[in-house]
Amino acid sequence: MNSASNNSGFLIQRTVKTTQTWNYLFVSLFLLLGLTFIVAGTWRGIESLRLVTSGVHASGVVIDSQMHKSHDSKGNISTFYDTTIDFQSSDGAKHEFHDQIAGVRGQNVEVVYLEKNPETVLVFSFSNLWFLPGGFIFLGSIFFVLMLYLLVSMRKRDKEIGRLIDSGIRGVGIIVGAIQIGQGSTLVNGRRMQIFKIVVKTTDPSNKKELQINSDCICISLNIASITDIVGKEVPVYFDQNNSSSYFVELRDIEQYDINLAPNQPSS
Repeated sequence: MNSASNNSGFLIQRTVKTTQTWNYLFVSLFLLLGLTFIVAGTWRGIESLRLVTSGVHASGVVIDSQMHKSHDSKGNISTFYDTTIDFQSSDGAKHEFHDQIAGVRGQNVEVVYLEKNPETVLVFSFSNLWFLPGGFIFLGSIFFVLMLYLLVSMRKRDKEIGRLIDSGIRGVGIIVGAIQIGQGSTLVNGRRMQIFKIVVKTTDPSNKKELQINSDCICISLNIASITDIVGKEVPVYFDQNNSSSYFVELRDIEQYDINLAPNQPSS
């Protein structure tokens, strides 16, 4: 092989081995994000509970309210408010705080604050007290449960792969194509990577019939045209001794072949 081919082989070998690491990192980050949302929502909920159970009510006045708009990449508009409210605590001291409610200057609003710490204050309404903590806990729980499920599933699959390699029936498969997962690409180690499942034709060890199977997802810097460069190549396939529907396609052997890579392919 020429030097470009050697580099290609190294890239395939490295990305096959590190795809799993990136998957674990990705899932772990979102798991942590979900946990952060839960903690933030719980903290805000505890604060709201303290205000409801032991807070002091007072009348506040809106002294300023600014409306802000933001645009996302799809052109959708989000509106939020920054409203400044003035109120007087039971000791006669005046205080100001900001809330994200819609209001007009001079409007009277009911506020609730902690007597020993008037800086802990909110406009008294069900949505203002409970919507934010409830939303944070709800979204965080979805993220956390989903990512935890993915993490457990990935770990279970890793153990299954190890078992198949150690005690499964080793066969040989022929690469016949690939299925691209999604339309875009991901930047990994400075390279544009795409997610594929390699399609392999092999023989079912239980009945000796020919069948076509797909590999696990793999993130490699290939374009659709260059997939043809690995068609017809052999790769190891490991089957469960008692259940041929449980299998693993080993793709590390792809590194020995001359594969045309497109590391600078732009994201679609």
